[in-house]
Amino acid sequence: MQTPISSVLVVGAGWNGRQVAAQCAAHGIRTYLADCRHEVTLEAVRWSSGYVSERVAERTWPEETIEKCRDLLVATEMSDIGGLSVDLAIECVHEQVSSKRRILRDLSALLPESTVIASNSSYFTPSMLSKFVEHPQRFAHFHFHSPVWSASIVDIILGPEANPQLSPRLEMLAKQIGQTPIVQTVENPGYIFNWILQGMLKSSLELVDRQVATPENIELSWKKITGMSVGPFGLMDLIGIDLIHQVLSNARWLGNYDETQKLIDILQPWLDRGELGVKTGQGFFDYSSSELK
Repeated sequence: MQTPISSVLVVGAGWNGRQVAAQCAAHGIRTYLADCRHEVTLEAVRWSSGYVSERVAERTWPEETIEKCRDLLVATEMSDIGGLSVDLAIECVHEQVSSKRRILRDLSALLPESTVIASNSSYFTPSMLSKFVEHPQRFAHFHFHSPVWSASIVDIILGPEANPQLSPRLEMLAKQIGQTPIVQTVENPGYIFNWILQGMLKSSLELVDRQVATPENIELSWKKITGMSVGPFGLMDLIGIDLIHQVLSNARWLGNYDETQKLIDILQPWLDRGELGVKTGQGFFDYSSSELK
């Protein structure tokens, strides 16, 4: 019988990390949220109240999730992490090796060997990060997609030295918090969806770069023909243009440097203006009045 995970620490209170924390707390998991800037953590906890209330208002979640999130989600100082007793710690920091390396080293040094250490990396593979973890037999990737409540998939893949019994524990947690676990046994950058997504986004950005079409017309073409409610540029806005930029920045070192750099350059003006998508209210499209924000 696998011991269930009943307490979680989420490190990184950005757009994805705060959603992960709210998702866990709303489903009955004692959740601690920390960020290097404590004011960001406090703001994220306040934000989670509205986030959960929206899910209740649309009848996605039952009303009791509001009280669960309020009672179980705790803003934590980074300096207090060493005193926590949690079953799982998930890093949700920027998609940069230097950031993840620092956080994984700190977490695995501060938390006991019994604590599972996980990365929410959207692109890096476990073998790239496990070397930064003390006692790597407890390391895995536990990757959420955004928006967490509706995308509802968690990619699970164990680190190369991980105990095989870790996988069913993480699968159990994913189901408990309303997610569908997708377990991989072979490493692949971007897992399944992100691997497919990068090809579509590359083609869409190339159409803009070649002045074949505007983001608006590409989005319209995709939505009308497929019947889907969102197209490639809407997806980038949902994920976060800054995260797409980070993923491309990492990917260029793995091949096709010049080609990938061109895509990064296309995105740069949006980053310079701070128009990062849904989370800032403006990206390729305007979300200033959207309840997604």
